[in-house]
Amino acid sequence: MIFTGVVGRVVYIGYMGDNDLEGNFMGFRWLSIFLYNFGVEVSLASFGALMWISTNFHMAGSKSKKLFRFVAVMMMALAFFFMGWIFTDKPYWSNSVEILFAFLISIPATTLFVMLVMFLSREITNVRELKARVIDFFIEIRNVHFRALLKNAHKLDFLDDYNIESEARKEIKEQLRKERKNINKTLDDRLHEETYEIDS
Repeated sequence: MIFTGVVGRVVYIGYMGDNDLEGNFMGFRWLSIFLYNFGVEVSLASFGALMWISTNFHMAGSKSKKLFRFVAVMMMALAFFFMGWIFTDKPYWSNSVEILFAFLISIPATTLFVMLVMFLSREITNVRELKARVIDFFIEIRNVHFRALLKNAHKLDFLDDYNIESEARKEIKEQLRKERKNINKTLDDRLHEETYEIDS
């Protein structure tokens, strides 16, 4: 969105002076003038969309979030209104007809664009939540499952440091084996559970 906004604002510079093209560009005699006017509206719509997306980082239900979204919609609506005016500017139409057509164009265009921005915004939120969830899950593996396996391994090491009878040693090793099996089963269940929840 930032790239589109910046390019839309400065693209006309490449057609200034000797590089300019003369013709009929939606009622404009010079291409640079058309690109300047159209680019301003592209920039306004892009930065309006960017403002909407930025509300993902506001507190849910906060006044700032509502204000930013209202301003974002106004920016996008104004951009599409003047875009519509650019494309409906005809010498044989009155200003009132041009304004009416621009208004009729801006309503569906703004609605569709806001829907697109909402989709992008929702995907950004989902990715952010997924990232946090994955990080939390790895922390859980380290703090719960990995530490449990590490303690189990230490217990096995301790067997060599003490003079324990053969039968007792076998019994302890069997208990530790069962403990490792339970830890691995719990981890496997958590992996399946986390995968299912992410997929859904």
